[in-house]
Amino acid sequence: MAFSALNFYASQKYNISSWWDRQVGLAKDAAISAMLICKMIPKNNLSDVFLPYIIETTNTTMGETGANQADFATIQLFWSLAGWENTQEDKYIQYMLASLSAMNELCYIVDRTGVEHGEGISSDYSISQHNPKNGTVYCSQLYTCSYGTVLLSNIFSFIKNLSGSLNLAEDAISNLIDELTEGLGWHTYAGMIDIHPQGRAISRGTMSQSGWASWTDILMPYCSSAKQPALLELKKRLQTKDEHNNNIFIGARAFWVNDYLVNFSDKFCFWNKAISTRTAGSETGNGENTKGYYIGNGSYWVTSKGNEYYNIQPVWDWERIPGTTVELHAYPGYPTWPKMEWGSGSWGSHDFVGAISDGTTGVLAMTLSKVHISGARKTNIVSSSQVNCLATCIDTSKTSNTVLTSVAQDLFCGQAVITYFDSTQQVVSDNENITSKTILSVSHNGLTYDFSEYPGQNITVKTANQTGRWSDINTSGSTTPITQNIFSVWINHGKSTSESYGYRIYAHDEMNIDDILTSRSENHHLISSNDKKLLAGTIYQIDPGTKFSLYGGITLEPLSATSFVAKADDSELKITSTDISQKGKQIEFNVSWQKNFSIVTQRVCFPVQTGNEAGRSTTLTIKFQ
Repeated sequence: MAFSALNFYASQKYNISSWWDRQVGLAKDAAISAMLICKMIPKNNLSDVFLPYIIETTNTTMGETGANQADFATIQLFWSLAGWENTQEDKYIQYMLASLSAMNELCYIVDRTGVEHGEGISSDYSISQHNPKNGTVYCSQLYTCSYGTVLLSNIFSFIKNLSGSLNLAEDAISNLIDELTEGLGWHTYAGMIDIHPQGRAISRGTMSQSGWASWTDILMPYCSSAKQPALLELKKRLQTKDEHNNNIFIGARAFWVNDYLVNFSDKFCFWNKAISTRTAGSETGNGENTKGYYIGNGSYWVTSKGNEYYNIQPVWDWERIPGTTVELHAYPGYPTWPKMEWGSGSWGSHDFVGAISDGTTGVLAMTLSKVHISGARKTNIVSSSQVNCLATCIDTSKTSNTVLTSVAQDLFCGQAVITYFDSTQQVVSDNENITSKTILSVSHNGLTYDFSEYPGQNITVKTANQTGRWSDINTSGSTTPITQNIFSVWINHGKSTSESYGYRIYAHDEMNIDDILTSRSENHHLISSNDKKLLAGTIYQIDPGTKFSLYGGITLEPLSATSFVAKADDSELKITSTDISQKGKQIEFNVSWQKNFSIVTQRVCFPVQTGNEAGRSTTLTIKFQ
């Protein structure tokens, strides 16, 4: 009966609307069924109808990439095994080896300008898929935790079930270890998975990291002693959801291919995504993620406990995604959300966008024009204790509706505390809406949002029940209403050509918040430490002759618009930077210091990064002795 069912399925040649259902979903079920019965039916019975059909429907020569190619390779492995067992024809051995070769190739770094158009494992160990085409440019779309985990799941299935000459190459497996420890492991914290790399899957429900820990077990026998500590720490994090005492998953990590910055401390995590002319924010497809228009537009998620956003998606106000600056009710087609079908139109407006990091301090800078807001310069700078969010040049002069920058929007834990500049405090409970220009800070659920360096900002703190349905963001979702109590903070902007904001985020019990100061102008956004050993941020435009002072009388004169991290001590200065526009520009600084009663000046020139390495930050050291 099973054999007859397979032949019936193949003979119908179903022409259904979803290519995925036809070539992956149904094809995988059919190929598995064939593999299970191939020894129980007469020889060559599969070769008349089923095998010719499945070979034509799903094979690894059809030009697929990334997760889709991994699905095709897995299905080809199944039907080639069935074909060999049922026919003993050598061609099925060749098909089997071809599926192995295809899966092996998927473990390696993909060329950003190659035939895959950057879809697969990137040089920064983010994973991209469904990269939309903007003119002649394919814009990288971050998908590590959706298509990426499908890709990885298929690969690990191969490793687990094959052995010897039929397994993947050693260097391919080694690259998988790097993918987990330098890529995937940075997308989860305290059990929460960042929303950005989930793509349109965010509209299906809260994603689980189930199975990820088992991947570390599969890789452990292949792992070198040098890479074992990272793999073991990742396994511990996945199993315990405990982020204390991390030795490797700590600090800042820049993913330059996707304009994405991550910062881990033992108290909270900060995920931040920007968009450029090279990168996309998110996509709509198959009726999913219908309100994701502003994802990636400087958006961030910050978590300390891992549960701040659990299943919040249906009730979220999608015009108030944290980190974004938006004119309310002004997106194209309002009140119908614009479709970003397969990422079309979700890319950024400028190329001066990018993430850098020296491992402990990181910078994400973005210039963005969207809808009626133009020229916004936004920089987020992360350090060990805090995140500083700065913006200038936000041109709202052509807007007609309310413009705001969202600072927070997460599940309300029952109480928040507002501290005012006069040191008075106000406890915020359910159903409150407070707007004031005298708010110094707001604390909620272990985090503090601090506005103290820039008094006079018009800030709203709101707690309210918000209601929605999964079907509001996914046409296949449940229509049952869901109500959640939501905590929100935002900054209200006026109508001008030069709106701005400034605030910082830190753990509520952080003791070293005053060690960092900020400096903000139209052309630069910077942080510096009190001891002047740290200077970091973004130069959007060079002001000729402008120099910045560091520890020990060192002066730093940027000669190029870029982001950088500079750290000084008695003997040396380390500068981390790159051409964040990824246009092949030479990035230069003048560094001056006193030596033997005279001033020494040295020109520092950063190597031009190209190809897969374009945008990757480099650290250069200047020795004073």
